[in-house]
Amino acid sequence: MLLFSSGLKRIRRHMASAASICPEVARLVKCENAFEDAVSAVFTEENLVLTVRYKGGKTAIQRGKEETIAETLRRVGKKMEVPLLGKDKRPKGDIKAAPPARLTLSLKTPEPLKEDETNINGWNAASTIDIQAIDDDSLSWSIPVVFNPPVAYEASIEPEPFAGVPQLPAYDVGGDDAKILWFSTPVPEVETGKKKQKKGAQPPQTAAEYLKNAVFLSEGPSYTPSGSDSGRLLTAVVIPVNERIEGIPVPASSSLPVSAFKTDCEFEKFPSEDAKGARVVTYNILYDGATVIYKTGESMYPYADPKVVELGFRKQLLMKEFVGMNADVLCLQEASSSLHEKFLKPHLKMLGYTGHHVSKTGDTREGVSLFWKNDKYEIVSEPRSVNLGGEQYIEDVAKIPELEPILKYYEEQTKVKETIEKTTTVAQIVVLKNKTTGKVIVVGNTHLWFHPKGGHIRVLQLHTLFWNMKKLGDTLDSTPEYVICGDLNCQPKSSPHVYMTNGELSASHPVWSAAPLFGFGRWDFDGEIVAAEETADGLPQTSGPVLSHPLALSDASPSFTYSNYTPGFTGRLDYILHSKNLVTSYVHPLPPKELLAVETGIPSSIFPSDHLPICVDLEWV
Repeated sequence: MLLFSSGLKRIRRHMASAASICPEVARLVKCENAFEDAVSAVFTEENLVLTVRYKGGKTAIQRGKEETIAETLRRVGKKMEVPLLGKDKRPKGDIKAAPPARLTLSLKTPEPLKEDETNINGWNAASTIDIQAIDDDSLSWSIPVVFNPPVAYEASIEPEPFAGVPQLPAYDVGGDDAKILWFSTPVPEVETGKKKQKKGAQPPQTAAEYLKNAVFLSEGPSYTPSGSDSGRLLTAVVIPVNERIEGIPVPASSSLPVSAFKTDCEFEKFPSEDAKGARVVTYNILYDGATVIYKTGESMYPYADPKVVELGFRKQLLMKEFVGMNADVLCLQEASSSLHEKFLKPHLKMLGYTGHHVSKTGDTREGVSLFWKNDKYEIVSEPRSVNLGGEQYIEDVAKIPELEPILKYYEEQTKVKETIEKTTTVAQIVVLKNKTTGKVIVVGNTHLWFHPKGGHIRVLQLHTLFWNMKKLGDTLDSTPEYVICGDLNCQPKSSPHVYMTNGELSASHPVWSAAPLFGFGRWDFDGEIVAAEETADGLPQTSGPVLSHPLALSDASPSFTYSNYTPGFTGRLDYILHSKNLVTSYVHPLPPKELLAVETGIPSSIFPSDHLPICVDLEWV
């Protein structure tokens, strides 16, 4: 049988020779050549995917597992006819009849195949596909079959990488493993008229071609660009691997060259040593879907350069902060499930974290994510989610006897009940054990309801969360300490803050007087409202439930007066609270307002969110 030796093969051999000075490129060429003039047969859950490479061309087809091998090969042959034999010049004959085949394909196996053998049963033992041209006996050849090779279906990296920020490719290799090679490549020059303009480019078909002028950087799951990489594109080449072979490499390149941030990251400036107890961070990272006004499409942050509001830019800043903060426990709010799975989870895993995500109830696409450092903490029990609103909320509250007073309150105040059932608030609770000391902490992470006049709703949500945490803590073998993190949407001295830190709220507290007049998205009092969370001047006196919690919480950073800085609002909304046998040994200072105001407000080119992270070190007494 005749084996084709195409021009492309000669090119590849030349490239392999030229790549002798760079073993990594030669390795990629070898991976590619192993699949040149070959067919890969891969079974997915439902189909057989055949990819036939021949004479520099490629035919891919997807057929059912139960289809006969003969029918699949007939269809493959029809797709290969024009690329191999050119346009059919034979007389057309009956235009209603399908033209006769010009290629025949047959599958060779150790044992003869039945005439009606299906795909599911024949390909695993196949050795070659024999191809024969009908009108030319001399035109025939065999293509080896590679059964279930590892495949990289897609790969990508951040479009604009920054120096000093760890980069991690996103890729899909099914259930196989992958090796990652990192390269620096020049920005291609694209001629536009008489001018030459530098522009990012999509990679050509093969990794070897794309890396013609590349400089090898490193091999590993991640790479942190340095200043010497600035001005060049960053390329990650994903090599799928299994226990038998390496598959065809797939390159992914940045759209823009590596660049540097304008200023240092404020949250890189931490003590170099690890926290002796637990370094805890709470951070509302700004949901991407909340950066524009829903009805108009206008920016929520018109003072900000549109580029700094884009998620791609903000992700780079977030990673730089995560590396600098080096938290043991990282509690994030406004994290979508997509961002958690595609960005936070893989990138923080690279830094040694394990994480858990809970989405808000209903159709809300964001929620809360909690991560912990694997080398310092292990999880004691399965993470829990707690509904602090939504249709399931009342049913969940009824399961905890200590929450009975608020159940009775909801029966009396139906408007409050209807409001809290329409909120989408959730919390997550994770129990962590220090691997060195054996000390246990129960960590709660939440993002309370936002409405400025809904202080009573936030109090009820906190009460529900605190008792859920306490009931879980009571089931543990050792007495734990408690840490609550979150965007609590309340300022110091407001009713939620009073309840958190005092441990109780009386039935006569002014917040309860406002509660009956408040509906979801509506305020029914016509008079002047003055700090509805703190005073009920002008409102009829209404009693609420007597609330108390046993967690004995203290504010870890009581001196902070702001954690949010925009032209429309500056104040403190974010908190870390801890129980009595924990003390704060270090509080990372917040950036001064003068720095936050450099670009009018945040987010900015320095700060990726409209909130600031709260970062503290906690130690056991």
